[in-house]
Amino acid sequence: MSFIKINNVTLDIPIFDSVERSFRTHAVHILSGNKILKSLNKRMMVRALNHINLEVREGDAVGLVGSNGSGKSSLLRLISGIYRPTNGTIEVKGQVRPLISLGVGLEPNLSGRENIRRLGAVYGYNSDVIDGELDQIITFSGLGDFVELPVRTYSSGMVLRLMFSTLVTGNPDIVILDEFFSAGDEDFVKKSEVRMEQLLKNAKILVFASHSKNLVKRYCNKFIRMENGSAIEIEKSEI
Repeated sequence: MSFIKINNVTLDIPIFDSVERSFRTHAVHILSGNKILKSLNKRMMVRALNHINLEVREGDAVGLVGSNGSGKSSLLRLISGIYRPTNGTIEVKGQVRPLISLGVGLEPNLSGRENIRRLGAVYGYNSDVIDGELDQIITFSGLGDFVELPVRTYSSGMVLRLMFSTLVTGNPDIVILDEFFSAGDEDFVKKSEVRMEQLLKNAKILVFASHSKNLVKRYCNKFIRMENGSAIEIEKSEI
């Protein structure tokens, strides 16, 4: 049984060189809306998440809404294991697939084929699964013989297609999604949207952050409003 349990979690993120860059600190304060704390060594900290309590069970599709800087992306990264809580505990059971930032994990000097295996390792795929899906991933990407060339020779569109085709392989238990995305030219966009639909439909748990109210209502059955790093459960009608 897959689940996510977050108990009284706070997350503080340091702003380096903040004393010398007071203007930047002030700008972060204005833009984020989050509390800024000063530690004893004068390093400034942004409180990205503030005493979060959240339990997500199998069958839940959680939609996160809120303005920029409200804590949506920080919460996604916390669940994905990218961030560790400053205080509190988080427990996640199930294979997690974070679809957060296309481009992370690529090695430019390796070929597309080698990067598929690399990405598989980074995102916790079983090597046998990647080997079994390799031809399908390459076919889906439409890269053809370019898959044997170093990624540094790729256009940005080709990089997106490689990343997307690899990350949407298989059926993970928990999908963490920061905005609904697709990649590439018109034909590939159509394929990627269909694959995203399949991935979200088959996931046991979905946590989805988006600025699109319609998409959140379409895919989710539980709704959280993020405000200044705090999580407030709301009704669908309140979105």
